[in-house]
Amino acid sequence: MYVRVTTTPKSPRKSVKVVEGVREGGKVKQKMLYHVGTASGELEIEKLKQLGREFIAKEQLKRQEQGLQPSLLDEESFEERLTQLSSFFLNTIKIDMAMPEILDV
Repeated sequence: MYVRVTTTPKSPRKSVKVVEGVREGGKVKQKMLYHVGTASGELEIEKLKQLGREFIAKEQLKRQEQGLQPSLLDEESFEERLTQLSSFFLNTIKIDMAMPEILDV
């Protein structure tokens, strides 16, 4: 999670948001968690950034209390990895079962 400041080409105002990087299909995309506000001056931007950092601290504390640790694998990768591990273990069992026959010959 981090604070991001964005601008629009034809506006002097800037938006301050809290975003989080999320993996989707092998790519990292930014998911907006909280729109802090818009500002036109540097002082206002700094105040909004501070509010964004406070939001991040509260959100991280809330996630810790709830035990919501971010996943290292998205759902597709998890399912794919689970399938690979299952296949690996099945092949290992087949080899282990075939070994006594090879050794007895």
